[in-house]
Amino acid sequence: MDSARIGTMALLGSVLLGIATPARSGAEELPEFARRDTLRAAVGEFAAVGEAARYQELATALRELVLEQVVEIDERTRSEGELAAYRSELRREALADARATVRRRRRERDEAFFAEGGREERSRRAETAAERLSDAKRRLEMLEALSAEEIAVETAKPIEWMLEDAPRLDPDPQRALVRENLDLVIGGTIEPLDRYLFLRIEGYARGVDEPILAAEFVARPEELYPELEAETDQVLTQLLGRDWAALVVETGDSEARIAIDGQTAGYGSVDKRFLRPGSYRVEVVDRAGRRRGEVVTLEAGERRELSPVMQPIPRTSAQLKTEPAGASLYLQSRRLGGTPLEFELPERDQLALIRRDGYLDSRTVLGPRTEAELERSLQPDIEDQSERLRRSRNRFYRAFGYFVLSVPVTLVLNGVYENLSSAVPRDGAPIAGLSSSEQDRIAARREAAYWGTVGAFTVSAGLFVNMGVRLYQYIRTGEEAHYR
Repeated sequence: MDSARIGTMALLGSVLLGIATPARSGAEELPEFARRDTLRAAVGEFAAVGEAARYQELATALRELVLEQVVEIDERTRSEGELAAYRSELRREALADARATVRRRRRERDEAFFAEGGREERSRRAETAAERLSDAKRRLEMLEALSAEEIAVETAKPIEWMLEDAPRLDPDPQRALVRENLDLVIGGTIEPLDRYLFLRIEGYARGVDEPILAAEFVARPEELYPELEAETDQVLTQLLGRDWAALVVETGDSEARIAIDGQTAGYGSVDKRFLRPGSYRVEVVDRAGRRRGEVVTLEAGERRELSPVMQPIPRTSAQLKTEPAGASLYLQSRRLGGTPLEFELPERDQLALIRRDGYLDSRTVLGPRTEAELERSLQPDIEDQSERLRRSRNRFYRAFGYFVLSVPVTLVLNGVYENLSSAVPRDGAPIAGLSSSEQDRIAARREAAYWGTVGAFTVSAGLFVNMGVRLYQYIRTGEEAHYR
């Protein structure tokens, strides 16, 4: 991609996300802040001027109220006039860049004829330069034929609110914008007017001398707060750049989920501001899974309030869980799947069967009024439980028999060892009437009997532990058969 195209694309990226001057600026040069990706904004100080100095505390509170409302706006929508200014500026800058590229390419072509080197090398350089010049001219012709209306630009720009400090607008708002590196600042003043207070809210953009946002009203001191909310809507509309509406949903159930156009908006109650005028699908799902919903159409400036008394929404699906899991759900002899299972509900009530091997069948009725979540605890089959009890009992009897058989073996080996130990003591002392070879043979048999006794005792202990485990399992199986 050559420098002309790079320059054009860079200009496109810088202008697409900028905020334009008011429509009256037409196609004039855009100010510096218009080229930023994000609009940096803040709410400045509200000042009590003239004889209203005693109301400075009130002015500070008003600033906090305004800030609380404007921070809900996270983007600004550009007007048709602003979009036209963007497109004109984009086309003008792109044409200027393309013409500069043509002049540069023409100069490169002319210089190629007088460059150092042989004739062939100069000819090759001139030919390459001529091709670049031709490409630059074609791009210029395309831009000249392109109208500003054909240039696509973004219709909105994100707003980043600076919340830490409150900049001072007096005496020069532009100086405050430059000092704080802001693109937009909103401020206000309170002035006494006989027994009334005159409040003015203004918004200044960097590089634009006149306020781009303005609202003013007169009220008694005790009426200032109620009036402020209504008048601030004017500023919010100007800041947002489009008409908006509000939707309030009150359910009276803190766990009820509220969805607008399929997106969860909150639980219990929702106050959605800055919605575009138009139609919205509102759904409320309470803790029991019951659903209510309706479609509402909001007009510009309308604030609609809804209660949970809405039309029921037919349920289309439900979820089944069983204890234990892995049971099959059958509806009209058709298997829907294994639990846990989410399934489609029939349009009319139908008998359903829940089945799992080793457990009794469970039946239920499924239909449009079925709850969102179903739970079933399956009961073991009595005959199958009897078979389990019989197998557990037989395992215990076998373990007990093996242990009983191991005990005599241990006792016999221990008796042999004791007899041989009495004949030939382990201290190895000579025994009268026995030769040394006969004494060694008896000692070897004695040692064999000793280790046999140890081995038999170990096996017998293991069989005893196994018998205890089988007895515990036998008792548990019997309890299950009795209590379940």
